[in-house]
Amino acid sequence: MKKDPPISYRSMIMLFLVLTGLYLCSIHSFLLFHSLAELFSIAVAGGIFMLAWNARGIMRNNYFLFLGISYFFVGILGLFHILTYKGMSIFQGDEANMATQFWVGARYMEACSLLAAPVFFTRRLRPLLTVVIFSLLTAALIWMIFACRFPECYTQEQGLTLFKKSSEYLVSLILFGALLMLYSRRHLFDGNLRSLITAAIIFTIIAELVFASYSGVYDKMNIFGHLFRFVSFYLIYKAIIETGLKKPYELLFADLKKSEEMLRKSEQEFRAMFELSAVGMVQSDPETDCFVRVNDRFCRITGFAEAELLHMTTADLALPEDLDRHRGSVQQVLQGEAETWSNEMRYRRKDGGVIWVKDTGTVFCAQDGRTCRTAAIIADITERKAAEQALRDSEKKFKLLFENMLNGFAYHQIIVDEQNVPVDYVFLEVNSAFEQKTGLVREQIIGRRVTEVLPHIRQDDLDWIGVFGKVALTGEAIHFDHYIPRLQKWFSVTAYSPEHGYFATVLRDITQRKLAERKLLRSEWRFKGTFDNAAVGFAQVSLEGGCLDANSKLCRILGYSHQEMLQKNMQEITHPDDQLEDDAQASRLACGRIDHYSIEKRYMHKEGHVVWANLTGSLQQDGEGHPLYFIHVVEDISQRKRIEQSLRESEEKFRLLAASIKDVIWMSTPGVTEILYINPAYEEVWGRSCASLYSNPGSFAEAIHHEDMALMADALQQHARGKWHFNYRIRRPDGTVRWIEDAGGPVCNEKGDIVHMVGVARDVTDRKQAEQAREKYLMRLNGLLDISASVLSARSTQDMLQKVVDAAVELTSAAYGTSGHGFRDGAFQVGATSRTGEVSPCPPGNLFAVARGGVYQELIESNCSLRLTDQELRNHRKWQGMPAGHAPLDGLLGVSLSGADNRSRGMIMVTGKKEGEFSLEDEILFRQLASLASLGLQHIEALEQAEQKALEAEQGKKKLIALTRELERSNHDLQQFAYIASHDLQEPLRTVAGFVQLLSRRYSGRLDEKADSFINYAVDGTTYMQKLLNDLLAYSRVGGGELQLRQLTLQTCVDRAVMNLKKTIDENRAVIKYDNLPTLYADEMQMVQLLQNLIGNAVKFRGPEVPQIRISAELREHEWVICIRDNGIGIDPKHYDRIFLMFKRLHRRGEYAGTGIGLAVCKKIVERHGGSMWVEPAMPQGTSFYIALPAGRNGQQ
Repeated sequence: MKKDPPISYRSMIMLFLVLTGLYLCSIHSFLLFHSLAELFSIAVAGGIFMLAWNARGIMRNNYFLFLGISYFFVGILGLFHILTYKGMSIFQGDEANMATQFWVGARYMEACSLLAAPVFFTRRLRPLLTVVIFSLLTAALIWMIFACRFPECYTQEQGLTLFKKSSEYLVSLILFGALLMLYSRRHLFDGNLRSLITAAIIFTIIAELVFASYSGVYDKMNIFGHLFRFVSFYLIYKAIIETGLKKPYELLFADLKKSEEMLRKSEQEFRAMFELSAVGMVQSDPETDCFVRVNDRFCRITGFAEAELLHMTTADLALPEDLDRHRGSVQQVLQGEAETWSNEMRYRRKDGGVIWVKDTGTVFCAQDGRTCRTAAIIADITERKAAEQALRDSEKKFKLLFENMLNGFAYHQIIVDEQNVPVDYVFLEVNSAFEQKTGLVREQIIGRRVTEVLPHIRQDDLDWIGVFGKVALTGEAIHFDHYIPRLQKWFSVTAYSPEHGYFATVLRDITQRKLAERKLLRSEWRFKGTFDNAAVGFAQVSLEGGCLDANSKLCRILGYSHQEMLQKNMQEITHPDDQLEDDAQASRLACGRIDHYSIEKRYMHKEGHVVWANLTGSLQQDGEGHPLYFIHVVEDISQRKRIEQSLRESEEKFRLLAASIKDVIWMSTPGVTEILYINPAYEEVWGRSCASLYSNPGSFAEAIHHEDMALMADALQQHARGKWHFNYRIRRPDGTVRWIEDAGGPVCNEKGDIVHMVGVARDVTDRKQAEQAREKYLMRLNGLLDISASVLSARSTQDMLQKVVDAAVELTSAAYGTSGHGFRDGAFQVGATSRTGEVSPCPPGNLFAVARGGVYQELIESNCSLRLTDQELRNHRKWQGMPAGHAPLDGLLGVSLSGADNRSRGMIMVTGKKEGEFSLEDEILFRQLASLASLGLQHIEALEQAEQKALEAEQGKKKLIALTRELERSNHDLQQFAYIASHDLQEPLRTVAGFVQLLSRRYSGRLDEKADSFINYAVDGTTYMQKLLNDLLAYSRVGGGELQLRQLTLQTCVDRAVMNLKKTIDENRAVIKYDNLPTLYADEMQMVQLLQNLIGNAVKFRGPEVPQIRISAELREHEWVICIRDNGIGIDPKHYDRIFLMFKRLHRRGEYAGTGIGLAVCKKIVERHGGSMWVEPAMPQGTSFYIALPAGRNGQQ
């Protein structure tokens, strides 16, 4: 049947015309358009509420009742939205924000109601409680809006607020969730009804998205949003109000309609079940016993047609001997003594045959209680009855078999206690075999309990009663073997339950089998223990190579579990390179050519690495000599293989190392009778071939230095006692001598006997020479250290030069040395001399004339060093021979001396090297001595200058003390004068000020205008003079007296300063902020005065804005830097140096009050505390004053 569309075309046209009219109305008057659109939604909301509320008693669908209640309160909020709309002029303020707030609240309530409503399809709804909840929510929302507690939704400057836009999107999201909830319960709605509500929600979402984008309350988007909302409520009207009035069965009585449909469907299902049932079904009139309704199955059971049966009774079908019993059962049901009857009886079919049926029926009556029918189910049980007869026949046969069976059989009934726990069982039947096997007599046990027959059964290790009780109660069969000590027999016991509470047991004597099994098991245990616990791997391998069994050792060797090994072929886990040999050996073994084989092969471990193993294989044959399987014995030799490989690699590395190193490595028999190994380094160190040493082991001793032969003899004796380590010299065939360091020791066997000797000989010639050079260098260094101390302690030039020359002669092993001063008129003066042996010295102070200066002049004036042999000296271009009285020269080593100005002061020289010529090392040493001598000269010159300066400083110090005392007296007199001047002038100034002010009060306005002006000038002048004197007095007090230094918190000083300026701060509404301020050692009174002056200036020199003053502190190195920053008018940087001077002002007195002494006082306080003070501009405006004070006690004075 074709259903009508949710909205007819006529309704769509009418809706379009209404929307067009509303739009035209908005052009004429937006308020009229808005009011009409909103009033329509309010009317629809009210209509939904009235319909749902008045039908709540007959409507079982709580969905529409919940929507009706919620839309009533949505309509209330919509009414407030109209009344508060901008331009309505009903409520005070007439702003768009309040109306928008009511709009947002109504939308949240509508969206949440649509989301929650589907829940009440299957849940109970309490209408009055729901009304109360919505009333409270609505009242709370109205109060929040009128009390300005609701977030702003619209402002004149911004338009829609972020909250309003976010709310529209959130409401759209909630409505989308309502759509999903509606879709999940779509089967509970009529199709058209569901479509209308879905469309209404969609149009509401579109309206909300449009409302999130308008900028003004009269904006076009606002109009379109209301039009979409009008369509939404029109669809709600069509879905609920119109449907509820025109088609109440689809809305109000939907459950009743569904119940009728379910009843019709149930009747159809019953008819189908009645006709298609697998059993016969009949209805009869109890008064006449005539059949009034039969199904097809009953017709097939009886062989009669339906028309024939409708004229027959039960008596026409049932055999006479069964009819009375059937009628009695039916009569009991009719009389109410039973609810149903059930009889097994015989029917005679139409073809004359007799069948067994089971007749089960009852009586049912109509609501009036007068019309009754019997309904019966007729089941054909002919086959079951035949089976029961066959079973009885089978029981007879079973009884015969029961008595003649070989196994013992017994039938029992279990006995349980109140908790249904088995406590005993009774013998019901046993066969002859049971008597023979157990020794029990049937006549003595039938009908008796087992605890009576066998009193000791509860002491048996098997819980017979519990085990058999479980079988009887659960029906689970069991089988087990058990040994009975009383009979000394093993029995195989099988127990099963033919019916609940009963069980049967079958006993079979298995004593002989158990004895054989035990013997076999012991043999298997011995083999299994050997197999599993062997220290090597065992495997049984099929002739095809499959693993039949493997012990745990083999599994550990190869990394596989036992189950994994049984699935492996041994060739799979054999290294590919070893498979051919392994196959060949196995083939020879299988053919009988060999009885076993043993090879080293590689297996592949489960983790992928190679496992070396020693495999011993043998063949197991049956009694006729046919091969059954291989037996593999696998010994893991991976560790041995790794050791062998490591040993080979180690030997190779040793040979490569021994061939490449420069040390001589040798190995010999005890007593060095035979050389076992010598590396090639022997030829490099000894200069002899290795072949000569192999042929003549004692030839290495021929190269030993004759002075070290005794040492070598002692070393050979140490060879026998153990390790040795000594040094000796050898002489190579080319005549060079080398130092050798030899170390080694014996290698012993397990018994402690020496097998061979091993040693390492190293050429340490370079090291020995370096040690000798080092000793010589240390000797000279110690000499330099000694002479440096002597030079620095010398107090005269002569004394210092003498020590230097002595050291030069000693350290260079010279025969003679001297020093010379200056060079003038072709002669130089001897400063100091030193000699060894028979050389005649030149007396100090002598002048030696040298024609044209000679070599000495070049040495002195060139500021350099000379190292000449005797031949080089005499061939020198300036050699002029030696002056008379000068000691003879044998070579020359000399260097000039320089003073602090780097100009030459003289020279020192040595001559006559005892062994050989002067070397470069001698020259370097000589230069170091010359540097010490130059330092000595500079030190002596510095001492002389220091003594002169000390004398001059002492005289200056006396003059400074006199000037300081004069300055202190002058400062004291100045401070005293300032104090007396400011204090003594106060009294006459107060007198003058008093009379001038009196004159101003009495004669102001009585004289002419000029006189009044003169009087005012006089009053202002005296007032300013008083301030000036007070500031001058304060300045003098700052500099007088001692500071009362103590540890104080800067924050306390700020609080006191702010308290003193409270009136000024409050009048200017100044804001003062400060961070965590430090603790200082300072005078509290002066620190308060310092901060009060700076904060007062910041408030006084304010700009147009509210004064903002911030005080902070920062630790820099060893001082606290305190910053007082303001946002005032600021200071021109060109005046930074002037502002700290006394009486220096940057503004006229008429602009800002003050005397110009405040910052001078501040700076004086800071300087008295050992600090500094400066000013910097503050960004973006204002001034920052910085005060740096010591972080501790130091520096404050």
